Amino acid sequence: IVQIGNSDSKIVHKIVKSAKEAMQANSAYLSSIEFNLLDYNPGSAKGFNFGLRTMMRSSGTDSIDWVLVVNNDVAFYPGVLKHLTRGVSRLLSHSGKSIHHHSINIPDKIPPGRTTFGVGFTSLCCGGEWSAVIFSRKLVQAIGYFDENFYPAYYEDDDYAIRIHLSNRFYAAKLENTPLLHGEIDGSKDYLSGLFSQLYLHPEKSPAVDAWRHSHELGMKVSVPYIEQKWGIKVGDFKSKTKLDCKSIDGLNNHCRVGFLTPFNDSTSNLSTWILAPATAE
Repeated sequence: IVQIGNSDSKIVHKIVKSAKEAMQANSAYLSSIEFNLLDYNPGSAKGFNFGLRTMMRSSGTDSIDWVLVVNNDVAFYPGVLKHLTRGVSRLLSHSGKSIHHHSINIPDKIPPGRTTFGVGFTSLCCGGEWSAVIFSRKLVQAIGYFDENFYPAYYEDDDYAIRIHLSNRFYAAKLENTPLLHGEIDGSKDYLSGLFSQLYLHPEKSPAVDAWRHSHELGMKVSVPYIEQKWGIKVGDFKSKTKLDCKSIDGLNNHCRVGFLTPFNDSTSNLSTWILAPATAE
């Protein structure tokens, strides 16, 4: 499923043409491509949810057990998706005990209650791990969707990671040997997204810079106080992994520390529900 937002007709035509060529070249593995054409910015959380909701709508013989959600600045090397698919199949069929295989790596130290595979990461590193993430159907059934009150971006993945950790049921694992190209083709191991490089390496593109700055400022204004109030934390602690580390494999499985055990410290709330604020909906 390809989600396209705020793009002119030439870009859409180019993407559709490339998709058709990909289907012809990979007909044995790729059965269909669906497009979501949007005339607005749905935000990161809702972007994640497009993929998760598609999985959850599937049923019967067409039921989907897992979904891979990918940023638009990520590309796959040949053979990686097939290798990744085999690894996910092993994760879904295994009992949750520590296992090291050439395609998967489940950490040794996982609390006893975490016996169900929930989240899988690729070989992306250095801050870009959540730019390509596998989510299992069982996880979404229990945890729900990303909270769309985080808009347009920032901390929606931290919030989801906190909810996964507090469920005390699901574990995270790494899909080994799944190298992806993320951002610029510069050979760097550090994460430099295509968006960042275009905006800051090419400052003459002032309309794009202004649009990004507006989204960035809005995201920080909305998301920072929201996650602090929701979980009784300070976002500054995310910068120090000794204080708060929830998005990494170790943080998800073991060491995520937050102030509240339920959203907004409300004992009647559960991990899977959230209500979209009217201002965010507008």
